[in-house]
Amino acid sequence: MPWPGTTPAIPGRLSVAEKRVQLPFTTAEGDGPEILWGLGSPEGVVVGSPPDFYLDETNGIAYLKQTGEETNTGWVAMGDASTLPNQHIVDGWYQDNVADSQTAVALARYANGPTPAKWLCLRAGSVVGICVQSNEARTAGTLTVQVTGQDSGTLSAVLNGTNTIFKATAAAVNAVPFSAGDELGIQLDTDASWAPTTADIKVSIEVEL
Repeated sequence: MPWPGTTPAIPGRLSVAEKRVQLPFTTAEGDGPEILWGLGSPEGVVVGSPPDFYLDETNGIAYLKQTGEETNTGWVAMGDASTLPNQHIVDGWYQDNVADSQTAVALARYANGPTPAKWLCLRAGSVVGICVQSNEARTAGTLTVQVTGQDSGTLSAVLNGTNTIFKATAAAVNAVPFSAGDELGIQLDTDASWAPTTADIKVSIEVEL
C-alpha cells in the first residue's frame, strides 16, 4: 500500500502483525529497506534483505542485514546500550598569563563558581584524549599539560615550535585507566624560556566510561 499523503503515491508498507515497516522510497534495485522488530535474535528466524534493520525487543540489540537477499541469515549484531562506547568531554581547566619555569602546577577549573579543580569519576573508564589551546601563539620554549589522578599510564599535550597554539593527543582505550572515585586533574609545566607570558590557556580531556 502507498504511504498516505504522497503524490504520486510512494510505495511503503506498515504491518504491525508482521512487525515490519518498509521505508517510503524505492531504489534502482527495488523496494526500500525495512525496519523490523521482534523478540530475540533474527538470525535464522527473520527473513530480510540488505540493508534491512532489526530491533531485538528482548535484549535491546540492533541488527543490520549485511548479506543474503530474502533470507533469514546474514544478520549482524550492532551492539547493545551496555557495550557501546560512552565518551565524554571534560573541560574547564585553565591558566591566565602563563608564567615560565612552572613545575607540576595544578590547573584551576572554571573561572567562576565553586567548581572543584578536579573531576570526580563516577565510574571506571580511561582517558582517551587531551588538548591544550592558547589564545596567543607560542614564541619560545615549551608548555606541557598532563593528566593526573589516573591509575596508570600518562597522557600529555605540548605547545612548542611545531604546535604553537593548539595540540591534541590521543590514547588507546584503557591505556590511561581510572577507577570510580578517582579525581582527575591537569598539571602544567613550562620551561625557563617559555613565552609569551601573557598567553592564556585552556585544557580539555576526553574520557571513555
